[in-house]
Amino acid sequence: MSGHCDGAETGVLSVARVGRRERVGTGQAVRRGKQHAADSWEFLMVIAVVIGACVVLAVLAFFLPRLSRHPQNGAQRGLGAGSRAGSKAPGPLGKLLSKPFSSSSRAVGRSGSAGRRARGRLPF
Repeated sequence: MSGHCDGAETGVLSVARVGRRERVGTGQAVRRGKQHAADSWEFLMVIAVVIGACVVLAVLAFFLPRLSRHPQNGAQRGLGAGSRAGSKAPGPLGKLLSKPFSSSSRAVGRSGSAGRRARGRLPF
């Protein structure tokens, strides 16, 4: 296999810029695009799930106001567990990790409440 290159740089130092720091290493260049795309996809899926839960609870609260309490409490209980787990991290990191869960729980509560309130305002 003389003269054949498989794409890997052997023995050559490569410098890749990551944010504000430089990372020096041997081998292939740092691949950031694929990991970044996967992280953003997961982030968007979490947002879509929370929005979907809010819409489902609002519709359920509008059509079945008394039966919507149990699903709302279940969703808030699950988000509260995530908030409590995130808040156990030390220092300000705990506040940052628990905030998305607490704000999502608040959104779920508000959407259920808004559905019941809209149902109560109907003239019949």
